[in-house]
Amino acid sequence: MRRIEKIIFISALTAFLLLVISNFTFAQRPLEVDYPTIEGTRPQDTSFTLPEYVKYIFNFSLAIAGLIAFAVLIYGGFGYLTSAGNPVKQKNARDRIFAAILGLIVLFCSYLILTTINPQLVFLSIPERVVLPQEPIIEPGVKEKEPLVYTEIPSGGLMGELLSDKRLESIKNVAEKTKEKAEEVKKLSKELNSLANQCTCALCSAQCAGACGGGFCRGDPCPVKEEINQKREAIEKTLSDLEEQKGLQYWQKKLDIEINGSSSGEERIIGFREVYEDLKSAENLIKGCPLSLNKKGHTQILLGYKDFWQYRQALEEDEEIKGGDPEYPFDYIASDNPYYLATFYCTEILYSIPETSINTEELSQIGMPIAVEEGEEVLCGSEISIGETTDNAEELARRMLIELDNISSNTLKEIGAAQKLINLADPGNCIESNCYTDCIWIERQCWESSPCPEEPPPEEPEPPGWDIMFFKPSSSFAAEDCGGWVDCSYCEILPCSGSLCPGDPAIKPQIDAQFSEIQNNNSQTASSYEKVENFIKEKAIEDKLKKSKILEGLRVAQNKLSSCYNSKAVQRKVLSGEEKVLWKELYSCSRLKEFMQWQVSFYDENGKKINACYGPDSENPDFLDNFLCCQTELF
Repeated sequence: MRRIEKIIFISALTAFLLLVISNFTFAQRPLEVDYPTIEGTRPQDTSFTLPEYVKYIFNFSLAIAGLIAFAVLIYGGFGYLTSAGNPVKQKNARDRIFAAILGLIVLFCSYLILTTINPQLVFLSIPERVVLPQEPIIEPGVKEKEPLVYTEIPSGGLMGELLSDKRLESIKNVAEKTKEKAEEVKKLSKELNSLANQCTCALCSAQCAGACGGGFCRGDPCPVKEEINQKREAIEKTLSDLEEQKGLQYWQKKLDIEINGSSSGEERIIGFREVYEDLKSAENLIKGCPLSLNKKGHTQILLGYKDFWQYRQALEEDEEIKGGDPEYPFDYIASDNPYYLATFYCTEILYSIPETSINTEELSQIGMPIAVEEGEEVLCGSEISIGETTDNAEELARRMLIELDNISSNTLKEIGAAQKLINLADPGNCIESNCYTDCIWIERQCWESSPCPEEPPPEEPEPPGWDIMFFKPSSSFAAEDCGGWVDCSYCEILPCSGSLCPGDPAIKPQIDAQFSEIQNNNSQTASSYEKVENFIKEKAIEDKLKKSKILEGLRVAQNKLSSCYNSKAVQRKVLSGEEKVLWKELYSCSRLKEFMQWQVSFYDENGKKINACYGPDSENPDFLDNFLCCQTELF
């Protein structure tokens, strides 16, 4: 036991010393000794750190100790087997085997104890030096420049994308192909339904075995089987979703992509619905911009395209900001779209709040703080109908989506009904052996009449007075003298019938029901397509919802929006706060009404007082405001 205690003590002391000096390394120089590779590593030069040496030696020692213990185990076992009859040698062999096993246990337990206490005791390494990033030195009183935070809202681009000729023409063409294929399916289904009537067990001849034995049917119950199968194959082909066949399912999927887009494959396809929903989202961003703070907690203002870029360039030239930190929630709208001038920017405002006689807390709820005093008169330009144009575009898109969804859903229903019709009209089981009849013996007694003598013709009228003196002779015939009861029983043969032929009463009503559904869905598809076509061709629709009117209104609105801006020189004067400037700003209709409550009067360019403009009201709370370009003096 003392020997084992000494071994354990020396092992523990050695491990402790190795751990203490594990943080030191030697100078790099080539090694003269060629070390063996242990666990994929071996020392090659002095860049091999001390922890790596310790790990290398530790693993090497474990391997050697394990090999020695294994060799002793084999040697002891061999000695034990060859020492039969010699108790002394057997005892020595047993001791060797026990010692080898004990050594393996000690090796395993030492490794287990070290990893349990701290796995890093086994996997030694030099801790890396943590290099902290250098903090920029900011001089006292110098403000660190940050990027300008803003969000791009391309309202004009979204409307242009929604109502582009390319998009609408593509929608129309795909919807038309869908309608045409649906009509072809209906035509083929009608022909199949007609053929199904000619495939019934009633066409077979009913016969009886013997005098009135078991009944059976003879004949072909479905003489048009081949025509039915050809028609079923034609319908399946017309329903196909394969590109080479371009059936109804193919066009329905194409229409669904036009409506809802697709993210599968390499290219993302923006659907009509997504653009419509994005236009509504853009509207909400416009409404909420002046009433919310940005991600840095700063106040925001809504600027038009030109006004924003003049504002940003002025800030950059005065070194108030460094670049921009933009958000592009509608990044698929190209920056050079035809209606880019109708783009809004919700940006943080870095101007100081001017003094005003209006309550600043109430004023901050409206948006951009501006020097407007109670009772002041403000001059504005003509109304910019961007809100009304946006609402009209949304209403047109909403109506189109309703009809496009109807086409898609009714087409899917028609596809389902046609597939059921194909299965129901299968004539495979319509064969002679699946038709049945019955022969029934009817017991019956009949009254049979035999010919009776005819009554004599009436005699010539007797002379007057004859009937007074004598009775007229008469002739009577007894019924029993003219016939009697006879056996007239007979064998009744029932018509052939069945439940597996398309024309049999068990299946035909189901076929009729599916065909009726096909007709109904096809009719609704045709009706919805006609409405979509009218929307695109500007027929049977209100004048304000015509595509050309909406886009014309958008062109006018963007021209007015682009003229409402402040030059860089004006922006920089406002930033310095040294001079009085004439400031232009977009006023929403809702904001105009808020200022009117403080007796602020607004006049148009003709000197006429503005009392109302297009915007949300109690009946239409979702409307988007029109805007006006108003100007005031800032100090």
